Amino acid sequence: MAVSSTIQVGLSACLSGMAVRYDGADKRSDVCLNIIAAHFDLVTFCPEVAAGFGIPRAPMHLVGNIKLPALRYRDGGHEDLSNQLNNAIEEKLADFSNLDGFILVQNSPSCGLVDVKVYQEQQEVYLHQGQGLFAAALRERFPRMPLVEERQLHELKVREQFIAQVQAHHDFRK
Repeated sequence: MAVSSTIQVGLSACLSGMAVRYDGADKRSDVCLNIIAAHFDLVTFCPEVAAGFGIPRAPMHLVGNIKLPALRYRDGGHEDLSNQLNNAIEEKLADFSNLDGFILVQNSPSCGLVDVKVYQEQQEVYLHQGQGLFAAALRERFPRMPLVEERQLHELKVREQFIAQVQAHHDFRK
């Protein structure tokens, strides 16, 4: 399936091999860099770095209400980092209006699309599985944009569907 390489797809920066994760590592994805990049131009973004959290940084998680969780450091601190992250996301969202899809890293309190643990206040037990704050903002701002977690792209059918959805989204926007 030949697809124009002028179509742009967003990519969680850690999946591109950039060492932007909380531990200073990356989650380089050969599927994204070798297969998806053959079809589309990839535009990288790390919301946590954009928010100024630094590299490395203490691990964070989501706490409280699944519909409006707070972002906090896992070490038990009570500082709510949600506004700092959401402000950085909001500043960048307008730049993503030209994207036709986004590939997100799984399990991240910012980028996770599904199954992100939302913990009880001051507990090690999670109450719900939700989505990361950046993933939620993308869904809200661009409800028709195809979004996928990188781990899903290892399945051929899912990968082919994502490529077709991105192409259709691009055609619809034009």
